[in-house]
Amino acid sequence: MKLIEANSELGVKILLNLSELLLGRLKQCNQDVIRLTTALSIALSK
Repeated sequence: MKLIEANSELGVKILLNLSELLLGRLKQCNQDVIRLTTALSIALSK
């Protein structure tokens, strides 16, 4: 927080980059859950 308060422009860039990284990981996690759920559904239906 001190960095953001001391240099708001740099702080905003860091937070934006961090949020993009987290968003990408969350999207991948969601895709993985969908694949696993589909595989489980197929396995249980046999």
